Amino acid sequence: MDLSTAPQSLPADRAPADARAWLWTGLALLCLFLGNAWRMEADPDLWGHLRFGLESLAAGNLADSDPYSYSAPGAAWTNHEWLTELALAVCYSALGAPGLILLRAFLMAGMLAAIGLLIARRKLSPEATLGVALFGITILAEFYRIRPQMFTYTAFAWLIVLCDGHRVGRRGGLCLIPLLMALWCNFHAGFVAGLGIFGIYWCQFVWEARTHVDRHREWRFLAAILLAAIAATLLNPYGIDYWRYVLYAVTLPRPAITEWGPIWSQNRVVIGCYLAAVAIPAAMWLGSTRRQAPAETVSFALVAFLAAQHGRHLPFVIILGAIVFARRWPAFQSGLKNRLSRNRSPEFLLPARFGLALLMLVAILGGATKLTREVSAATTEGVLTVRAEFYPVAAVSFLKQQRISGNLFCGFSWGEYCLWHLAPRCRIFCDGRYETVYPPEVSRLALCSFDLEEDRRALVEQFPTDILLVPVDQPLADWLARNDSFAEIYRDGVARLFLKRTDRFACFLPAQAARLSPVKPGQALVAFP
Repeated sequence: MDLSTAPQSLPADRAPADARAWLWTGLALLCLFLGNAWRMEADPDLWGHLRFGLESLAAGNLADSDPYSYSAPGAAWTNHEWLTELALAVCYSALGAPGLILLRAFLMAGMLAAIGLLIARRKLSPEATLGVALFGITILAEFYRIRPQMFTYTAFAWLIVLCDGHRVGRRGGLCLIPLLMALWCNFHAGFVAGLGIFGIYWCQFVWEARTHVDRHREWRFLAAILLAAIAATLLNPYGIDYWRYVLYAVTLPRPAITEWGPIWSQNRVVIGCYLAAVAIPAAMWLGSTRRQAPAETVSFALVAFLAAQHGRHLPFVIILGAIVFARRWPAFQSGLKNRLSRNRSPEFLLPARFGLALLMLVAILGGATKLTREVSAATTEGVLTVRAEFYPVAAVSFLKQQRISGNLFCGFSWGEYCLWHLAPRCRIFCDGRYETVYPPEVSRLALCSFDLEEDRRALVEQFPTDILLVPVDQPLADWLARNDSFAEIYRDGVARLFLKRTDRFACFLPAQAARLSPVKPGQALVAFP
């Protein structure tokens, strides 16, 4: 018997106190959520996703080839995130940037509701629930950028809910999984992770069904659900070709993209969050009954391994880690109290209510303070912001004002920002679609640091590059300044702009480059877009 799922009876005089505790816990959770859901910085890929969605919405169909680049003109485009882009376009068309923030908040609330339901099934105490929330909401909010991955994190949490609720003879939850997969595969390719986790749970269900009275019928049902879940992923605009792309993308190395690097290559905060998200549930598992919920345990171990390989998988660890913790904590806590009480009198034990009050104070004050600060900033900077020290805000504005057109190299991180503001006047070299459109050599050049002479020459000699928008501190900028084939016409504290010396650009090539006041680091956040 799993002690974490056993019914717990409470004395009558404890009921009002517990009700008040849960009421205050709910208030603390609301403050935490609102403080982290109100405002957001734009993700580098947001501009592209939004433009693709708006153009698909206007045209009534999906583009099957790329119309935006000059490095891969007319390349086949497997847009595996088309449904996300339509959702973004609808929200933006209706409410502007606040519509995107509301969509993010809705998805984040859906994920938290799923985790809350799983925690409620395990009868977790208010103080433990609030402790999980303090850690989970704060960290997960940073991963809930406005991009397709937020749909994956929410779908992943609800997949666990459906699998966790399955018992032999109770089939309603599993019947919804094919529908979930049909939607998920059109929002984001992260559905592959969902299929893998469902496969682990499915193996447990098959094993448990062997003791069922009508085990053959149960096995047939489970086989039908698994086949239906796999078949549901074919309900996309590309059919079986979508799977060819997914298998290619899953195995593709991305050494130059930070979030695809191992967890040890991330910043210290991310590494610390990973260690805590793995170590605490693992300690609960070691200190309590270990034979229950094997699928949950194996799934947690798998996502912990995957997150160690690729930092972007950390949200999966936090979601599953919260569930493992919730299942094991009641038994672990009970055993700990018993051991301590044998060695010292109960008066020396830290009261749970004091811990709960402290957590509530931190959550309410922290959430309310952050919410107040964000609401105040939103009145001047907007609810969705763009950091002027990271994006070439002024340089792109200069390009638009001068109506300069041509083939524009702007690196990888700036690709979709420039695509949003300058297409179709300018075609770009590469953007965040990476393997979806571009051949490996194009992606490599877009992501490299241009320390090598051959990379610089390849960019301007092997491709018809007319315009180059380059970070001020990149070696490519100094090389272009020494190259007689290009002229610098603009510079600020973020970017330098070069044009190829051709007759078409003769009017933009004065003897002295046009310049603006440098943008100082941390100077401003500007409103999206």
